[in-house]
Amino acid sequence: EVSTNVLYTVDTPITGEVEFVTKDMPRGDYVLMLREYSADGNLLLETYSPEFSIVKAYGTCFIVR
Repeated sequence: EVSTNVLYTVDTPITGEVEFVTKDMPRGDYVLMLREYSADGNLLLETYSPEFSIVKAYGTCFIVR
Protein backbone atom coordinates (compact mmCIF):
# COMPACT_ATOMS: atom_id res chain seq x y z
CA GLU A 1 0.00 0.00 0.00
CA VAL A 2 1.36 3.43 -0.97
CA SER A 3 0.26 6.76 0.44
CA THR A 4 1.51 10.31 -0.08
CA ASN A 5 1.57 13.05 2.55
CA VAL A 6 2.93 16.58 2.50
CA LEU A 7 5.71 17.07 5.02
CA TYR A 8 6.59 20.71 4.39
CA THR A 9 5.63 23.36 1.81
CA VAL A 10 7.13 26.81 1.20
CA ASP A 11 6.31 29.51 -1.34
CA THR A 12 9.78 31.10 -1.48
CA PRO A 13 13.30 29.68 -1.40
CA ILE A 14 14.57 29.07 2.12
CA THR A 15 17.54 27.51 3.86
CA GLY A 16 17.43 25.66 7.12
CA GLU A 17 16.14 22.43 8.55
CA VAL A 18 12.80 20.64 8.62
CA GLU A 19 12.21 18.05 11.32
CA PHE A 20 10.59 14.80 10.27
CA VAL A 21 9.25 13.19 13.44
CA THR A 22 8.00 9.63 13.16
CA LYS A 23 6.09 9.21 16.43
CA ASP A 24 2.67 9.18 14.72
CA MET A 25 3.73 7.13 11.69
CA PRO A 26 3.25 3.39 11.32
CA ARG A 27 6.21 1.10 10.95
CA GLY A 28 7.23 0.39 7.39
CA ASP A 29 9.34 1.48 4.43
CA TYR A 30 9.47 5.13 3.35
CA VAL A 31 10.94 7.39 0.67
CA LEU A 32 11.09 11.18 0.88
CA MET A 33 10.30 13.07 -2.32
CA LEU A 34 11.31 16.66 -3.08
CA ARG A 35 9.43 18.63 -5.73
CA GLU A 36 10.47 22.11 -6.82
CA TYR A 37 8.19 24.29 -8.94
CA SER A 38 8.78 27.50 -10.89
CA ALA A 39 6.82 30.67 -10.11
CA ASP A 40 4.27 29.77 -12.82
CA GLY A 41 3.67 26.34 -11.30
CA ASN A 42 5.71 24.18 -13.69
CA LEU A 43 7.59 21.27 -12.14
CA LEU A 44 11.35 21.96 -12.21
CA LEU A 45 12.77 19.09 -10.16
CA GLU A 46 11.58 15.87 -8.59
CA THR A 47 14.05 13.78 -6.60
CA TYR A 48 13.76 10.94 -4.10
CA SER A 49 15.72 9.95 -1.02
CA PRO A 50 17.03 6.43 -0.56
CA GLU A 51 14.40 4.10 0.91
CA PHE A 52 14.51 3.77 4.70
CA SER A 53 12.56 1.75 7.24
CA ILE A 54 10.93 2.85 10.44
CA VAL A 55 11.17 -0.13 12.74
CA LYS A 56 10.53 1.55 16.07
CA ALA A 57 8.10 4.46 15.77
CA TYR A 58 9.10 6.26 18.96
CA GLY A 59 12.48 7.90 19.34
CA THR A 60 13.29 8.33 15.62
CA CYS A 61 13.73 11.79 14.11
CA PHE A 62 15.03 12.68 10.64
CA ILE A 63 16.36 16.10 9.76
CA VAL A 64 15.79 17.04 6.10
CA ARG A 65 18.20 19.68 4.77
